[in-house]
Amino acid sequence: MPVRTTLPPATVEASRGPTGIVYFQIKAFSKALKEANLKGGQPQKKHDRVRVVLGSLGDSDDPFASLSVTNHGERRIRDCVKYDIGDGWRLVTQQNDKACTFLFVGNHDDTDKWLEGHKGEDIGVRDNRLVRIPGVGTGPVPQRQWMADQHEGALVDLLEEDEVEHLLEGLSARLIRDLTKLDGGSGAEELEQLVALIPDGGNADFVRTVLTLLMAGNVDGGKAHIGVRSGKVAPLVDVDTGEMIDVEDGEDVRRLRVGSPEYGEWLRSFQKLSPWQDWFLFLHPQQEKVVEAEYPGVAQLSGVSGSGKTCVVVRRAIRLAREGSAKVLLLTLNRSLAGLLHQLVDAACTDELVRARIEVMSFFDLARRFLIAFEPANTRHYEDVTWKLGEHVDEVFREYYRQWLNNREASVLLPCIRFSTREGCRARFTRGRSSTGYGPRSPQRRGPSTFHSIARDASSPSPANAGRTYCEAWKGGSARWVRSGSSTISA
Repeated sequence: MPVRTTLPPATVEASRGPTGIVYFQIKAFSKALKEANLKGGQPQKKHDRVRVVLGSLGDSDDPFASLSVTNHGERRIRDCVKYDIGDGWRLVTQQNDKACTFLFVGNHDDTDKWLEGHKGEDIGVRDNRLVRIPGVGTGPVPQRQWMADQHEGALVDLLEEDEVEHLLEGLSARLIRDLTKLDGGSGAEELEQLVALIPDGGNADFVRTVLTLLMAGNVDGGKAHIGVRSGKVAPLVDVDTGEMIDVEDGEDVRRLRVGSPEYGEWLRSFQKLSPWQDWFLFLHPQQEKVVEAEYPGVAQLSGVSGSGKTCVVVRRAIRLAREGSAKVLLLTLNRSLAGLLHQLVDAACTDELVRARIEVMSFFDLARRFLIAFEPANTRHYEDVTWKLGEHVDEVFREYYRQWLNNREASVLLPCIRFSTREGCRARFTRGRSSTGYGPRSPQRRGPSTFHSIARDASSPSPANAGRTYCEAWKGGSARWVRSGSSTISA
């Protein structure tokens, strides 16, 4: 669901139910509901029952009328209302007179485990953005959620100076010294021994919660609790209903814009997404800004592996196709990635008309389409399967380069391949190296011009002249292959 800082009047009203309640959901709820649907059988039936509730948020004074509240109250989370959806399954919500947040759905054991591990869970607003104020259980500190950026320094170093002051305010100098020595390798027992020395029970719980979250790698969660203490984060119950409409979605908390097209698409997506697709397509707010941005011309998005570029391009393609009538082309380097994008677009786009305007293909397939359009008489040259023997071009390629079936013509290319591999060249000839698998990869990476500069220097001794010789051998071998009557080179 896209982030919007301001909404038109019609959308504002649609974001509320008939009683004026504003609805929210956290990531854990959406994930648990999708998993229930994918399990089939009884879990899927419980998923369907919860979907009935979600589907009636916009047209019912009491969308929970078909459910009964559990016999025993729930005190582990403030304002928690837990519904019995049959066969021991529970729907966990947090409700007040202004808002309702969907927290979790699961069987009795899973629900109890989730609640036990999220004591004190809450939702808040910081800088006009929804934030999750995570709860913590009484069990051992959970395993960290990050690996590459492992933090072994003092836990308080993860906080800003003013946040450290709020965390340690009112504590003795000795206790402050010991708490600031806690690092990423500290355990729950060491923390409990120090927290037991804090006389104020409420303050002890606050310090325990923040440091437990920092130990688990949830820095944002720890900062959210400090923000509540300092007044920078307002619990959702203290936010006016009008202000709730204007807040932006957070990384873990989203508003259900009841009655909007995005809300309908979100409901329909439960039938299509698998867990890996859900993970791929869950947007961070910063990613959503890129999806929703309007660029005057060509735009380039760069990022490290795993930063969400694929997710952004899929969501952006869907948005462009939904808002206009023109077709949207998703172009990628290879067919494998094109297949992945195809699956993600199918999973994320539930509108068939919008989906029909999005086309996914590789550069190879695009070039092939143009070649067929320009030379329809030569269509068979550009097919993946040869028209004479019915062999796939990849199979023919492997037979040639690996010299199967006693065909030794490709051997003329081996000196060039070995030379390019040894020198670490990044010229176009290195494609032969990866195809044949000959020679180790050189740790030395030279620029693309290295091989060309060697080949041009005719006055230099070996390996310059060798480079020229190898280039000629490469071209000669390819020419002999064509003359030998192998027409699959065109494909």
